[in-house]
Amino acid sequence: MNNLKLPGILLFLAGSIALLGIITAEALYPSGSGCTTFSSEISDLGATKPPNSLIYQPSAGIFNTTMLLSGLMTLTATFFQHKHFKKLLFSIPFGLFGLSLAGVGFFSGEKVPYHGIFALLTFISGGVSAITSAKLFQLHSNISGFYSAQLHWQRGLPPCLSPALFFLLSALAERRDGWFIPSCYG
Repeated sequence: MNNLKLPGILLFLAGSIALLGIITAEALYPSGSGCTTFSSEISDLGATKPPNSLIYQPSAGIFNTTMLLSGLMTLTATFFQHKHFKKLLFSIPFGLFGLSLAGVGFFSGEKVPYHGIFALLTFISGGVSAITSAKLFQLHSNISGFYSAQLHWQRGLPPCLSPALFFLLSALAERRDGWFIPSCYG
């Protein structure tokens, strides 16, 4: 097996499990609870914020287990990719992403301030990981940096705009003041 096949499979499974777990938890979330996909935070699938935390099963169990498994798979993939590339510039933020994803699953929404810290770290480290992975791809691909940048500009996208934009929007979304992500907490 190629050195990067196992981390690739783990990351594919982590992303798939996270996506399907969120969709399943959302589908099983009680419809009369007053919170919707539009007006709630994604972490509400695990538990809502205090002081009146609500935990709806089986949604909470599915969401928390999904985040925990996805985080552990991402951490394992980070270990194996680091053995291959030996680039801390990518491994540290990606490892933090896996750790914080597992932390979101372990500390559900009612566990203040831990859940909030891990959720914020997930968004920030995920954005930074996207940016550093683009750089890692440029360093280890057959496409020269100039040609890669030229491909992005031909598609109408400046290089690294997508990861940078994701990082910026993720950081701004954490403001929770009702402008970026409506909240059902008042």
